[in-house]
Amino acid sequence: MKYIEKLSNADSSVRFSFLAFIKANKFPVIITIGFFLSTFYVSFFHHLTFTESDGIYYFLTGERILSGYEDNLGIIGAQIGGPLLHASFGNILDDPFIAGKIISLLSCTGVVFTSFFITKNLFSRKVALITQLFFAVNPKIAHLSIMVLNEAAPLFFIFISLYYATKKQKSTTAYVLVGIFLGIAFCFRYQSAFILIAFLVYLLIFERERIFGLRNFCLTLFPFLATISPLLIFNNLIYLFIKN
Repeated sequence: MKYIEKLSNADSSVRFSFLAFIKANKFPVIITIGFFLSTFYVSFFHHLTFTESDGIYYFLTGERILSGYEDNLGIIGAQIGGPLLHASFGNILDDPFIAGKIISLLSCTGVVFTSFFITKNLFSRKVALITQLFFAVNPKIAHLSIMVLNEAAPLFFIFISLYYATKKQKSTTAYVLVGIFLGIAFCFRYQSAFILIAFLVYLLIFERERIFGLRNFCLTLFPFLATISPLLIFNNLIYLFIKN
């Protein structure tokens, strides 16, 4: 009975924390829900044809990887993260078009949501709300949320990393998470490496004490390298296979 009571109290605490979070951030949540519903309507009621060559290309490439046909595999301007995500989720739903739509819609909704908290870390709450509104009505974000492309998912992971990178009081976990989420984004697109380099340079130059700057440098870099290590191993194996 005591164990059941503890579980009940823990569940109540989680519900209370969630409700408290929603109450404290009701405007960002409303903006996010409004963006999600409007883009969901356009995506699932008006964009009904799978015309995006990128989405088709990444799905078919992911199918080849999952099937073990890696010979002469080359993905232009991207890594294997996008193809694997599109192919795996497409196979689960048995509909790659719907799967791609869901990936894009949820990723861009996450971008709109996290844009508020990233800006809030740097400026005031009012500035953060205005910034989130700009993201919510931005035609480029709306386009990415509707189309089956490979840009939305890595952009979302980059935004999560920026949230932790812009926190005023960073814990050890925050530095590790910056490296992990930038590593995940790198598995989709190379561009996240530039953000990592800029953040590492910042740690080495602007940290008040060099010893802490070096420590935080390692806390960010090593999780990034660990996250992308399967990708590097895969690329090296493919290179050796093609070379031989």
